[in-house]
Amino acid sequence: MASMLGVEERAAALLRELIAERGTTAVELASRLGLEPAAVERLLGGREPLELTRLERVLEVLGASPAAFFARLYGGEPAPAGGSAPAAGGAAPAAPDEPITRREVEEVLGTLRSMIDGMVRMLDAEREAAEPRREP
Repeated sequence: MASMLGVEERAAALLRELIAERGTTAVELASRLGLEPAAVERLLGGREPLELTRLERVLEVLGASPAAFFARLYGGEPAPAGGSAPAAGGAAPAAPDEPITRREVEEVLGTLRSMIDGMVRMLDAEREAAEPRREP
């Protein structure tokens, strides 16, 4: 299975491609998301975890479906202009009627686990910040 860092880097790169394809900029995306441009730059640079809820919102703003995003991320979508370039991970894209491999399922599950872990950390931090401090 590919390292999670590799998957997150590929996801960030794919988001940068989608932004360019849509003719927008990271600053415009930040504005539409209600975020600071620096936060979007960290996300697109792979320096901030790509949590599932944030990814879903970014894709919504870009007008892209999560299914299409993950298909493209894992090589399930044909290359532009009818070519058959290798997927980001180096493997040739699977034909649409071919079953997904165990390795691909494990990669997706690993990515989802990473995203869920990030959300749990975020929720824990929010809960901790909301709890009143107790004096010893």
